Amino acid sequence: MTNLPLFPPSIPAPYKEEDSIRFTLSLTFLEEGLLVVTRDEQEVVYTTCISYPLPCDTNLSSILGELVYSYPFLTFNYKKILLRFFPTERVVVPTVLTDPQMDPFWLATVATPLEGTYVGTFEVDASKDQCVIATWDKESFSFLRRTYSGVLPLPLTVLSLSSLQKESLIKKHRVVHILVDKSRLELSMGQKGELLFTNCFERHSYTNLPPEESLQQQVLFYWTAMCKSLQIDNVVEDEVKLFLPPTNSIGQEELSVLKENFIATFTEMGVVFSFHSYTDL
Repeated sequence: MTNLPLFPPSIPAPYKEEDSIRFTLSLTFLEEGLLVVTRDEQEVVYTTCISYPLPCDTNLSSILGELVYSYPFLTFNYKKILLRFFPTERVVVPTVLTDPQMDPFWLATVATPLEGTYVGTFEVDASKDQCVIATWDKESFSFLRRTYSGVLPLPLTVLSLSSLQKESLIKKHRVVHILVDKSRLELSMGQKGELLFTNCFERHSYTNLPPEESLQQQVLFYWTAMCKSLQIDNVVEDEVKLFLPPTNSIGQEELSVLKENFIATFTEMGVVFSFHSYTDL
């Protein structure tokens, strides 16, 4: 077992506790670390990504407990707190068909959920009658519910699909969201407010390719496969948004090249392409 503490004893707060009552704190839990963003209205006051001390044999809930101890500003009194996580597995189903006893069967259609990972059903948009059944680390989910009383941690899938439906409702062409985490890619497509496609795919590491090239090839492969499955031949003026997390595996120079290559490739096909952070959701 890794000896605690996993982080320095106490990190100085980036702002005073009495000021936090004006701020909105957004915490996004990803595979490589915790993305922290503090806003005063729309202005970003502070942002950082705290890397987890992984790989190690310490479970995620213990790591989160250490984070709260080492970074006291994470539990200041805020005007609003947003908690997001990238689900391990998820499936989108009609709300009328959801039932806590049936949810494991729905999840089994996409994967075999690990014991102790089912965390619940989350409504995407009441008017659309769709829900996301998600798995994550159940101990960590419970820890967040206890630590941030009254705040429901939401899968990033819910935020993406809700935003996608609203965007595609006012756009003339199809809109695609591609969410990237360390080991997964999530693709969703919407048109005229309707969800046409959503699925999650495992990312693969290719030893013969740099990380940025591997990511580019996999994103293009799954996007092309999605279009073919929907029998879409003309993608001109479709809008593709790629959401990237902070990453330790791709350097800044390589990341710049990756963005240039993505833009050039999609632009050549007539697609409106853009990069985004998870904080844009």
